[in-house]
Formats: sequence, structure tokens, C-alpha cells
Amino acid sequence: MKILSLLVLAFLLGSSSYASMGNEGGHGGDPYSMEFTMIGEALSAKLAKEQANNPGIFLKWKFTADSFKQAVETVRVTSAEGSEVILRGQVVDAINDSTQNLIQVNRTRWREDDIQARTKLVLHEYFGILGVERDRYEASIEFSDFAIRASREIVTASVAGTYMVNLFYGHALSIPSIDSPTICDSASPKLANALAAATTEAEGQCRISGKNNCELVNTSYTESFSTTAIGMRYCEVLVIMK
Repeated sequence: MKILSLLVLAFLLGSSSYASMGNEGGHGGDPYSMEFTMIGEALSAKLAKEQANNPGIFLKWKFTADSFKQAVETVRVTSAEGSEVILRGQVVDAINDSTQNLIQVNRTRWREDDIQARTKLVLHEYFGILGVERDRYEASIEFSDFAIRASREIVTASVAGTYMVNLFYGHALSIPSIDSPTICDSASPKLANALAAATTEAEGQCRISGKNNCELVNTSYTESFSTTAIGMRYCEVLVIMK
């Protein structure tokens, strides 16, 4: 499973666009939800060990490591920019819907989070799918120490190449001129500026984490249309580093 996930991510990140959000397995077809799912896979393995050592907490919250693993394997995960991930009128980090077997991740918040925050979010969202907790975080709080330990182990595993997680994202938009024939024009100075901005953001996030050897994983360009400004088109630039 680990090797397969890594190969799938390599294929995904090698493509020029992740805009299609079809049902392509648990990750939904984009790097944000792929990383989310991979963290879920890592947590599944660690929860199995945790349950063997501390079964009481699992009995208390009425779930098992196997049920968590099944959720990771079957739940569809998608992502969208922050303004589109809204619950009860508020922008949230993610939304889980057990009736639809779906988790939607807020890309904007995900880019801002470090690996510890991402790990805690993944744990909480799958807990929501399993009915362990919903709007309140009682179980997540009780599993907080576990999540912190797990995030550290995930970072170590990512360095070893077991999981392609702990990624750093740079994101920028290039808005073409009205008469431009293409949205993502490789010769456009605007696109070059957006690429520079996204690269700087990804490098900055990587440096803040304490890494000195930041490596480029992928650069993608996605043609998009605004959902709020009718007729507005733009090129979405995403730079990913590890």
C-alpha cells in the first residue's frame, strides 16, 4: 500500500493539471487530497499498534484501528479553495459527510498548516466519518499526544521515502489579458511572475519548517474560471516542494 501510494502520487504530480475531481479512488485526484489520504494511511498503521498497547481508549470511543483503516480506504477525499469550503456559513478547515462517504479539504488552510496540524485534522475528519465525534473534539483531544507522535514519525518516514507527505505548497494566480488566446500562456510575463511568487511561497514554508535542502516536487498550471466573477478566467500555478 505504501509503495503503491507513492507511485500514484508520482504519477499524479507528473501531470500538468489536477483540476478534474472525478472519483479516482480515496484521494479524489489532486495532491492536497492525496497527501491527506497518505497521512490517513500512516495513521491507520500507527493506530493498530496503539490499540494493541492501549485498547481501553478505543473501547471508550467505540472504534477500532481496522474501522479507521477501512474509512481511509473507502472515503473519497476532494479539495477546494478556502472560499468554497463552507459549513453553516463559515469557512472551515474541512468538511466530512458520512452520508456521502466524502471529505472535502480546504486547500488554503492545508497550505498554511504544518504536518502536525495536518495530522490532527486528518484524524478528526476520519473520526467524523466514523461517528466518533462531530463538531466537538473530545476524541481528538484524547488522541492529541498520539497525533503529535504520529506526525513526527510521518516526517521521518517521508524523509526515508516511505510516504510523500509533509509537502510545502506555493500558490498563485495569473490573470491573462482579455485578448490572450490561452489562459496559461508559457510566454506570458504574468505567468512568470505568478510562478516566481508561488516558488517563493513554497520555499518560505519549507525553510520555516527547519529544512535546509528543499527540493522541487512538481509545478503545475491549471486553467480555471471564477465562480464569483462571471467570465473571469485565470491560470492557477501550484509549486510543491519537500
